[in-house]
Amino acid sequence: MALVQSVVLTLFAKRITILIYGEQYSPSVGILRIVTWYSAFSYLGSARYIWFISENKQKYIWRIDLIGAVCNVIGNLTLIPLLGARGAALASLLTQVITNFVLNFVFEPIRENGIYMLKALNPIIIWNMCVGRKR
Repeated sequence: MALVQSVVLTLFAKRITILIYGEQYSPSVGILRIVTWYSAFSYLGSARYIWFISENKQKYIWRIDLIGAVCNVIGNLTLIPLLGARGAALASLLTQVITNFVLNFVFEPIRENGIYMLKALNPIIIWNMCVGRKR
């Protein structure tokens, strides 16, 4: 559902922003289009933490969180001077993608979770869920 939300907000960000806040907020549309994807990967990360606990793999959480903090600081230091607020949004999105998706394939014991996430991001499976078909 988070992916559907992200697609809808990406496609209709300008209309939604103008409808709710007015034309003067239209410069924020680009930031909204980035931040909405941040949420999708954040939700995947929340589900992953539940998987970590159920599979007794909590020892990877501190490593992933540390790498995420470093990525976010480096991303912000690099991208904010270049892109301003869009750079901050992009740094946060990249951090979410790295910590909640990419790192699953770096640490071998949690790769299985990465496979689950790939399946969760499969557009065919998402479409079938939306129209009520079984895989």
